[in-house]
Amino acid sequence: DQRRKALLASVSATLEAPVAEAGSVEALLIEYGQGEGEGGCEELDKDEDESKNKIVRMGFAAIPELLRLEADPRLTARRRSAFMNAPSSPKFLGDLAKEVLGDLLPEAASGDGFFDAPVAGDFTAAWKKVRKEGELAYFTRLALKRRNDGEFLSHQPALAVLSDRWPERLVDLVARFERESGDGDSAWILAEAVLGSGLSREEKLRLVVGLANDGGIARRRMATQALANFDPEAARAPARGLIQNLPGDAKGVYWTNAVASVSHVVLAVDDDIVWQSFFDSAKRAKVGLSLEWMNPFDYTYVGDRLKGRRLRFLAGFLDDTRVRDVKEDPEKFGGPCAAFTFPTITVRDFAAMKIASILKIDPLDSPDATWTKERWTALRAKVRKQLEAERIAPMKGK
Repeated sequence: DQRRKALLASVSATLEAPVAEAGSVEALLIEYGQGEGEGGCEELDKDEDESKNKIVRMGFAAIPELLRLEADPRLTARRRSAFMNAPSSPKFLGDLAKEVLGDLLPEAASGDGFFDAPVAGDFTAAWKKVRKEGELAYFTRLALKRRNDGEFLSHQPALAVLSDRWPERLVDLVARFERESGDGDSAWILAEAVLGSGLSREEKLRLVVGLANDGGIARRRMATQALANFDPEAARAPARGLIQNLPGDAKGVYWTNAVASVSHVVLAVDDDIVWQSFFDSAKRAKVGLSLEWMNPFDYTYVGDRLKGRRLRFLAGFLDDTRVRDVKEDPEKFGGPCAAFTFPTITVRDFAAMKIASILKIDPLDSPDATWTKERWTALRAKVRKQLEAERIAPMKGK
């Protein structure tokens, strides 16, 4: 049938294609296509995503070659995700070319990428238009834009081009963001672009510390977290300012709230004042917010970082008998909030579950909503015993 004929043509094109010139857009796109994509090796994908980033950072210089490859039928190792009754399918080199064109010419791209949907658009017409605008003006305009709902969005590909070739433009963009951003606008992409740019180290720190010290919690949290990855010492003061002034509850749904996400700053900063302030805030906060703050403590991305601090913090809640009951406010506990699979759970049981996860205690016997009080009591006893064996004392409030 037609699908088999098309696949055979793709195989032939892949086998018969000449070797691409090293460092060319084509060669980098082929290298990007070697990644396994969804479900593949994380470290391998990271390396090959860098190949895509190199193309993006070429800016206008990459677009003519990407347009030439837009319909290229060669096979790649990347696959489109299976969805509903549609099976997984291969991504062709042309699909990857359109993916990068969608990054560089987003105003022409159609489709929202939902469930790995193909990128489409009249990129040739868009290219003719933006060439007249000029590369610097185009990427500067694209770097920060407002959506129709008012949210301020940072466009990562545009900022990547500017950070490499016109880093001085980032100074004005940061100033604009500081003037116009709202409480819910994130500074993560902008801060990352500044810290990875060709600006001097002093200028990078000045700009990102400024973002971290002012504005709404979402902006300060993201800027401080980016700063902690770049210069942990420089992040201490902004982190202290953020954590020492936390509210006792979050407005709206917990799992999407900026206040509930400040844990990620704490997990990035090795500072006594930050951790003690955070612990004291969690003790005073509403039970739902307390659980949200503890929730990321065993996330995979954290690894073994600050393991002792995390365990001491959690151990300080092993006697906390407060109960989180989702029926008390179903809307606030909507979505995948902390312990969303448990209709009710005590703070002490949640803390014990997190400690057991970090220490790998009974990993094949994970708690669930069917657990009796006796099973929770037994888990807390195991947790306490292991903490004592490792000489980890619980944190105390001030």
